[in-house]
Amino acid sequence: DIRITADGELVLFHDEDARRAAGCSRRIGDMNWGEVRRLRVFGGHGVPHLKDALEFMALWPSGDIYFDLRGGGRRLVEALVRAIAPSGLWRRCFILDFYSKRRSLLHARSLDSRVNLSVMPGGPWNIAPSAHLAGVQSLCLGWGGPITRALYKAASFFYGARSAVARVKAMGISVSAGVVNTPEDIRYLLSQGACGIWTDDLILARRTLANVPSNGPSPR
Repeated sequence: DIRITADGELVLFHDEDARRAAGCSRRIGDMNWGEVRRLRVFGGHGVPHLKDALEFMALWPSGDIYFDLRGGGRRLVEALVRAIAPSGLWRRCFILDFYSKRRSLLHARSLDSRVNLSVMPGGPWNIAPSAHLAGVQSLCLGWGGPITRALYKAASFFYGARSAVARVKAMGISVSAGVVNTPEDIRYLLSQGACGIWTDDLILARRTLANVPSNGPSPR
């Protein structure tokens, strides 16, 4: 999750404000970097800057990083593209947003043709349209909570999500899914064709993936 501060710096932060994570009611977008860097997340951790992420990626040559756009509009998109361009990490960097917000993704692509786009379709009915956006290299499927989870599963059956995912993968587009934190949900998304899982519980996910049949998907 990436946001832009009032003075144009890029930071990795999920929430719009710092109340839940750092006890500060101010919005990240209203603070400058000097103020944000003094925050202590859950009492002990600083807020990482984009530069921290890129430096880490340079030391981890097998990893990819997905930048989930959080507010900021075109200003955020343009700052992110400018920041990644000189890093030499384009191949492993993905700019991520919902299909419903695809204008931000297409704007990023218009700024630099090297941009890799990753799309969250939202509903299963958007899987095919998401895959056909210019520059899309990855889809991230899933739901946002218990209610949308039930709706997603019902819609997946109705819209033939498993077949749609197979067609997307045949196009050379990678498919991951989440965020899921139970063995049942992990196994369900793998059964739908996901080859990567987004999770908050790495230990549980690895334990679950270790029991995936050898003739099944090859997840990460």
